Amino acid sequence: MIAVVIVSAAATVSAQDGAAETPAVVSANPWFLRVSFSPARVIAATRFRSGEPSARPTTLEIGRQTDGTRLWHRVYNYPSYGVGLYIGSFNHREELGQPLAAYAFFSWPFPVSARAQVTADFGGGASWRWREFDPKTNPTNTALGSDKAYQVDAGVYLRYIMGARSNVYAGVNLTHWSNGGTQEPNLGLATVGPKVGVRYNFSPQVVPSRAARGPLPPFIPTSEFVV
Repeated sequence: MIAVVIVSAAATVSAQDGAAETPAVVSANPWFLRVSFSPARVIAATRFRSGEPSARPTTLEIGRQTDGTRLWHRVYNYPSYGVGLYIGSFNHREELGQPLAAYAFFSWPFPVSARAQVTADFGGGASWRWREFDPKTNPTNTALGSDKAYQVDAGVYLRYIMGARSNVYAGVNLTHWSNGGTQEPNLGLATVGPKVGVRYNFSPQVVPSRAARGPLPPFIPTSEFVV
């Protein structure tokens, strides 16, 4: 959900696309595949009886690289966005189970060199297949009172561009789950830790440098109320 909000907000800039430049990224296919692994630590306000407080989730993502055809692409340094599948693997498997999650993500790059970028990634979605709290069969899982929960994800990574088709990245990731208090107990659950991954572009992609200030429109702040 966070990714959708960011993309929607960014799209408001595209109204000025009449003065847009020639696309900066030339690619026959802007889509890519990302696979990542995160040996993370579990953070919860409850004492689980099984295993150590650690997790080893895997994510599979399919995304689209912006190409400069819209003005907001250049304003945000040619970000990417897409959808992913989270495959959970917790040492507290007896209490938490093996959850899955589907989410949308937005990756915001900040170029530091021709081959390296620092990226801020945001994501949000829904998860299921949790082993929810039960006073008889699962009394120690006070973190989640239901078998479904919202998922919010954020991370900061260093992305290294190995070639026109392949990238590698590594950084720190934080993921949080909660059912929003719809079913108690709901003390919440999170994981934090390093994350490493690879990205494969379905077609060779040229990585553009940071957009020059001159071609970009002046920043005009606006206010908006959303219910």
